Amino acid sequence: MIYPHLPKLALSIRQPWAWLIVEGYKPIENRDWKPWNPGLKFRGEFAIHCGMQVEESCAISLARGYHPVTNERQVFPVPARYQTGGIVGTGEIVDIVTFHDDDYFVGVYGLVIANAKPVDFIAVKGALGFFDWRKKLEAA
Repeated sequence: MIYPHLPKLALSIRQPWAWLIVEGYKPIENRDWKPWNPGLKFRGEFAIHCGMQVEESCAISLARGYHPVTNERQVFPVPARYQTGGIVGTGEIVDIVTFHDDDYFVGVYGLVIANAKPVDFIAVKGALGFFDWRKKLEAA
C-alpha cells in the first residue's frame, strides 16, 4: 500500500481554503450537498486534497490581511504560492452540522474538522465527493 499512514478517503477543497484548514485557522468545511449516504454518516480521518484552481477572492483577502468571510482585519502568514493538484494534509471529521457559530460556516452543511495538519505534498488528481485518492495515484 502506498502511503499507509494516510487515510484512504480524500475530499477536494479549493485553495486557499484547504491551506486555512491544514494550518488550523478554519475548523469547518462547507458543503451544499449532503456529505453522507442514507444511514451512513462519515466520521473519522480523511486526506485533504486541493484542486488545481485557487479561489482568487479568498486569496486576495488573505494577502491583504482580511478574514475571507467576515472581511475583518486579520493577518494570516500566507504562503507566497498555494500548492494545487494534490494531497496537502489530513484532518478528522468529528461532526456534520446544519448550524454552527464559527465565522467560516456559510454553507448548508458543515463538516467540523479537528486535528488538521499538513503533510508532504502528493500530486494526485481529485474527484467529487469523498474518493479513494490512491486509485487516482495508481492510474497516473
